[in-house]
Amino acid sequence: MRRLVVAAAFITLSRTDAGRSATESALGKVAKDGPPMARQIARLVGGLVGGKADGMAFLQELVP
Repeated sequence: MRRLVVAAAFITLSRTDAGRSATESALGKVAKDGPPMARQIARLVGGLVGGKADGMAFLQELVP
């Protein structure tokens, strides 16, 4: 659940121009060098942000 909350925070942060670049930078670092589950979440969120998808709607589907 904590990982989903962090993912939602990154998606919310990415809605501004400055936040988007900071989000992409942070997620890129974690996607390369982070622990296995953190890498997966970083790739997922990076894809949602990069594809300009409605990430919050996607994450709502994952929460029971």
